[in-house]
Amino acid sequence: FARAGMSSAAEKLLEEFTPTPESYGLVIKAISLSDDKDAVERAWNILYQIGYPRKNVKDVEPFSVPITTFNSMLKLFARRGMATEAEALLHSIDEYILEGKSKESGPNIRSYEAVLEAIGKTSDLDAVERAESLV
Repeated sequence: FARAGMSSAAEKLLEEFTPTPESYGLVIKAISLSDDKDAVERAWNILYQIGYPRKNVKDVEPFSVPITTFNSMLKLFARRGMATEAEALLHSIDEYILEGKSKESGPNIRSYEAVLEAIGKTSDLDAVERAESLV
C-alpha cells in the first residue's frame, strides 16, 4: 500500500493489526504518495498518535519515533514543495535529540535530501542560502 500511495487502505490496516513504529511510517509514506488534499493533516495526526509532541521541546516527555517515519513526513513536505515545514521539522528533530527527548537517532542523509528537495521546489529568493545552510 505504501509504494502505491493507497493511503486509506494503509490506514485501515493500522486498525486491523497491532501497529509497530515502522508500520506507522509506511502509512505516512502511503499518505505522502497520495494526492489526498488532507494528506498533511492526516500524517501529522499519525505522528502525534505515535508520540511526537505537540508542545515545546522543554515541556515534553521522552518519545520514540524512528527516523524513517520522520523521513516519510519530510518526503511528504518535499513532494508538496513545503520547504518551510520540512525545515521546521528537521530542526525540531535535531532539537529533540540535543535535549535528550528523542530516544532515536537523528536525521540522516535521506532527511537532508528530502528537505533539499522541498527547498528546490520553492521560488523563494533565499532558497539557495537555506539549502547551503543545511550542508
